[in-house]
Amino acid sequence: MEEIFIQFLWRHQHPLVRELRTATGHPIKVHFPGTWNNGSGPDFLNAKVEWNGLKWSGHIEFHTKAKDWLSHGHHRDTQYNQVILHIVLEGAPIRNAGIETVFLPKSEIEILYKQWSSWRNVVRDLPCASYYNEIREVVWFNWMTRMGVERLEQRCSEFQLKTTDGEFKWSSLLFQKWFRSFGKGNWGDVLEQTASELNAAEFLRLEFDSQKAILFEVFGYSNLLSKELRHWAKRYVLLRKMTYQPDLKIKRKFGRAFNQDLVRFLTSLRHFWKILNSIRDFAAFQLEKEVPAFVYINAIAPIQFFIGWKADNEEQMNAAIELLEKLPQEENARVKLFEKNGQCIKNAFQSQAAVHLFYVYCSRNQCLNCSIGAEIILKNESFRINQRCS
Repeated sequence: MEEIFIQFLWRHQHPLVRELRTATGHPIKVHFPGTWNNGSGPDFLNAKVEWNGLKWSGHIEFHTKAKDWLSHGHHRDTQYNQVILHIVLEGAPIRNAGIETVFLPKSEIEILYKQWSSWRNVVRDLPCASYYNEIREVVWFNWMTRMGVERLEQRCSEFQLKTTDGEFKWSSLLFQKWFRSFGKGNWGDVLEQTASELNAAEFLRLEFDSQKAILFEVFGYSNLLSKELRHWAKRYVLLRKMTYQPDLKIKRKFGRAFNQDLVRFLTSLRHFWKILNSIRDFAAFQLEKEVPAFVYINAIAPIQFFIGWKADNEEQMNAAIELLEKLPQEENARVKLFEKNGQCIKNAFQSQAAVHLFYVYCSRNQCLNCSIGAEIILKNESFRINQRCS
């Protein structure tokens, strides 16, 4: 059995952990189960419990076997000096450890764990899809809001890595993510790399045909340019030591629409400076028709959120969320998967939340860390033990 499962039951104070006793027979009253610790150290921090007429405040450690306290070296680790309860499934209390041992109802928890494992291990894209009609609307709404924010915070962590010795240019970041938003997967990586090799201010000052010629040269379409323009573009690319990207897979996939997509892309870049200058002034921020929604979703809104995140400006971060809520939901396989199973995705913030939920939780079977999974396990009849085993 995975320790995380019994930690989950304790965190949510499942009925199976509400009537526990110490090894010496004293009933335990839980005032606060503690904060679930995902890092090093005890599993729950700063819990408040009571037994034998005394109130205790400290940490709690869980193990499937009592002897794991010694085998894991907790008796030599000062992080565990404030542990007040050692909660286990089986074994004997650790002698001279100075902590109370509590035994869980092993047989009942094993039944519950078996039920949960069989449900989790069913091969399907969304493990809990068949239970969606039982999820309370408030749980779904709150969790999807959190998923949307987590998605934006994940982007912030990615953006933070691009800072070098405290030096940072918003124009460079927006320029690179603007490029990237026009591609997916490896194509997005290629576009972002190309943007990183260009000077944003210099490139945006060029004429439309010159910008187009540079990208044609880089991506292997220079044969479509005039001789004069081809010579100029080649010289420009070589002088700046840019990386050529004449990838055959990319050309096969995007070759026919490359010219059309490029025109659309360069047309949207005309609004680059206006958007960059107004991105901080969210009260006056306006959507530009020539800028596709996916640029706002994948570049502009995340950077607007990042600006607020770095400045600890909640109003700025909320403005980025509101911007996403104004945009239509994305049409991709993950969003369609949730919609197919009865969930209504109304805007881009929710579609980004759905993508994050799928890749970070559903596809990794992180049901015990998901509020929707917790709702199903704690509320659904399939996961209830109706009779306590003797």
